[in-house]
Amino acid sequence: MVLSNVPPIEPRAMANIPSVPYFESKLRLCKGFLQQYEQELYLLETKLKSGELEQRIYDDCTAAIVRDIDHIMEQIRTLTRMEKHSAAA
Repeated sequence: MVLSNVPPIEPRAMANIPSVPYFESKLRLCKGFLQQYEQELYLLETKLKSGELEQRIYDDCTAAIVRDIDHIMEQIRTLTRMEKHSAAA
């Protein structure tokens, strides 16, 4: 059912209006990913120490995880700046 007296909301207009729940949601997701990566690093280290994993594979896996962690940390910094800018406006 379309209401004729209500104009449609343009997606472009809404994209520039972040809400607090958006920031909180994104930050929660990012922090959850960081926790999962920390668990994965611990598991990899445990497997390396027990001999279940070769050093080369461990190095490759940890390098990939560290790159992902760096990317997520940059996202957190960006979200924090956006949130502060949004709150100041």
